[in-house]
Amino acid sequence: MAAAQSYPSCIPININDLVALQGVESQRVEFKKAWHNNPRIKGGTYWQVIHTISAFANDYYNVNGRYIIIGVEEKENWDSPDNRDAVPYGIQGNLETIQKEIAGACRGNIKPPYVPILQPEVIDVEAERKEVLVIWVKPSEARPHMCRESDKGEMKYYFRQTAETKVAQDQEIKRLCLENSTPFDDRAASDSGKKTCNKSEATRLRDLRPGSNVELFMYRT
Repeated sequence: MAAAQSYPSCIPININDLVALQGVESQRVEFKKAWHNNPRIKGGTYWQVIHTISAFANDYYNVNGRYIIIGVEEKENWDSPDNRDAVPYGIQGNLETIQKEIAGACRGNIKPPYVPILQPEVIDVEAERKEVLVIWVKPSEARPHMCRESDKGEMKYYFRQTAETKVAQDQEIKRLCLENSTPFDDRAASDSGKKTCNKSEATRLRDLRPGSNVELFMYRT
């Protein structure tokens, strides 16, 4: 078996610390043992990952960045002292192909389009080196995003609550739509010249679903 390749890293935390939850809250990290590129399975790993990326990008609670690590088994209960450390199994399959599949799934199912940072990493496990894939999801400046529920499902808003990815209901949708900008200090310097909008430039819309009282704002460009 070929030795795992080392990769230059762009994530702001060491991969071993991230897996051990050192310096990062457990609610900001999700582990997936494997990636399965099969959108026909409703509720399968494909949709779990894409829904969670959408929820992390919406950043409902302003956590300011979260991670999904593929190739590491998820713990059942992080607070239990009897649990062993998370077990890195490593990526099963071609790492480059998996990155392309995830990026394509994001482009095809998340609207407005959003693609997170996909960062291959190597973890030392006893005498072996295991390749894993870190999906670093920053708060999106184009949020809120909708994501397809399933292969032929509706587009829905998703948000993260503690360790769960949930479908947003009316009140959550309203908050997502009203708080749809990244805090100024977190924006890239290159965005400083972009046009900003105020309420006088916005057209107020009402969601037309039966019984809905959600108001949205569409900004003119």
